[in-house]
Amino acid sequence: MGFKTEEEIDEWLTLEKERLEQEFLENVNKDKERIPQFRKKYDSEMKKLLARYEKESFRMLEKQKSGKNMLEKE
Repeated sequence: MGFKTEEEIDEWLTLEKERLEQEFLENVNKDKERIPQFRKKYDSEMKKLLARYEKESFRMLEKQKSGKNMLEKE
């Protein structure tokens, strides 16, 4: 996924978090007996999402740093 700005990354994170929360709530409403399983899946997916967010944010920072370094050299 190629993000061009930090705002795009933040917007993506917000949308994905909302999607995961909605999915979790729908599952709970369908089957209250399996809440622990749904919670475990939700937590796992949220961890993956946050790891991806950190990776993309780091990438963006590196891009910005290298862009600044190129400008400073000129």
